[in-house]
Amino acid sequence: MNHQGNVHSVLADHIRTFLAHQRALGKRFETEEAGLRQLERYLLVQQVTTLEAITPAVLEAFVLSHPRQPRSVNSLLSTLRRFFGWLVFHEVLVQSPLKVQPRCCPPPRRPHTCGRGRTAMIAAPPTNSP
Repeated sequence: MNHQGNVHSVLADHIRTFLAHQRALGKRFETEEAGLRQLERYLLVQQVTTLEAITPAVLEAFVLSHPRQPRSVNSLLSTLRRFFGWLVFHEVLVQSPLKVQPRCCPPPRRPHTCGRGRTAMIAAPPTNSP
């Protein structure tokens, strides 16, 4: 998983197994894999060597370490939530260390189809002309 020789993070084997599982379900998981690889590199740099050392603070620092748009952050959080949930389900962890809340995204803009004058004309009751 890691491209730095024989050095692997504490999550390397679990990430590899998780990705294999997702792909066996027919998911491509390319974007998600990139996020998990970033996490693995971050854990290596931070010298996190045990699963117990992956705390909510470590994960929050990881999420904040790469400036992203809110939707991108939420996508990463979704991947991390799914991954750590999978680790809990398979009894690798007792509980998920992920406590970071999703960021607010502004709602998508609604298309503007006509001006006020046109809207008033459409909404006005019909007039009876002789």
